[in-house]
Amino acid sequence: MMNVDKAYYLKDLELAVLLSMKGMDELYGFRMKQVRHPKTEDVYETLFALSKRGLLTFREEEGNESDRKRIIIEPDLDAMLEIITEAENVLIYSSERRDHPSRCIYLGKCAVFVSAQGADGVINRVSACRMEALPEMICECGFWPDELAGGSDVAPGEPMGGGCDGAGGILPDMIREDAVTDRLKWVSVEDKQCVRQYLLIRDGLYDYCAVTDRDGRHIESCLSHRIPELLRRDLSAVFSDTVS
Repeated sequence: MMNVDKAYYLKDLELAVLLSMKGMDELYGFRMKQVRHPKTEDVYETLFALSKRGLLTFREEEGNESDRKRIIIEPDLDAMLEIITEAENVLIYSSERRDHPSRCIYLGKCAVFVSAQGADGVINRVSACRMEALPEMICECGFWPDELAGGSDVAPGEPMGGGCDGAGGILPDMIREDAVTDRLKWVSVEDKQCVRQYLLIRDGLYDYCAVTDRDGRHIESCLSHRIPELLRRDLSAVFSDTVS
């Protein structure tokens, strides 16, 4: 089973080479700034660098009389790359807050996070979490009001529904675009379309989360401390075997 406690830091070209080895010719979710028709020598240097780090192993093919070798990717990293290449759904997180980097989350048996690190954004952090832990992990990554980061004020057994009642009354149906600080887009890879979008909104007296459909129409709202429950509900509808 994949070790979800590991994280890998890969340059753009390193990640591109690894994904191409898995047969991926198009990556949905983010762009690699430094990959533009790489030279052959750069690819060989990248393979050598990955080998030195223990992320690639070169083995002689059994029964092969030639000098051909088989390239094996480190098992946990290979499992994460497998999820990226086979994902049918991707969550794309972006924020107006500078201390919250953008992330792409590829959904499968586990959820694999890819996020650009550093000012130039050419190092990618690749990590995974179990699907049942994904709602809380999304919040830890930034889709959560800072003032609630120390803990949720959710009351046990308190029901959640569209247009939840809060201290400020019924949440508004009209979404002020300038009040949106964070976005989480659910994208279908096959259709290359946004299925729904979750918006974290800071609008005066309270923070809340609004959900819109693929056409941008407002579906429902809930108070910000309900975000993990809202995500768990929607994820469970698609990944019933892995999210509970």
